[in-house]
Amino acid sequence: MNEQKYLFLDDKRLPADCIIYMQGRGIDASIYLLSWQIVNSYKDFVNWIEQNGLPLIISFDHDLDETGKSGMDAAKWLVNYCLEKDLPLPQYIVHSVNPVGVENIKALFENYTAFRESEKL
Repeated sequence: MNEQKYLFLDDKRLPADCIIYMQGRGIDASIYLLSWQIVNSYKDFVNWIEQNGLPLIISFDHDLDETGKSGMDAAKWLVNYCLEKDLPLPQYIVHSVNPVGVENIKALFENYTAFRESEKL
């Protein structure tokens, strides 16, 4: 279903724009040289996944210019989507320059993963 697709959520940047910044955070940023599907808003993010299924990897920005919706909203939608369909969370990267936003999205996904692991016990 994921067919090696990579989904990039950002309203301003392109994947290549993240290479230097992510290397500075100690992340192997060569992933941003791959062919990414780019969505610029929460609405586009939801529509893309509903039409194409889950990608292999999603890279999230937090601060979107979209009124009332952020990358965190997209992350929450993704968690609910995975819960409803009983799917594992795709791999993810948070490339946002908003440090609080980065930590919030990561914490959401870590909590979801811990919850799913506890269900297996």
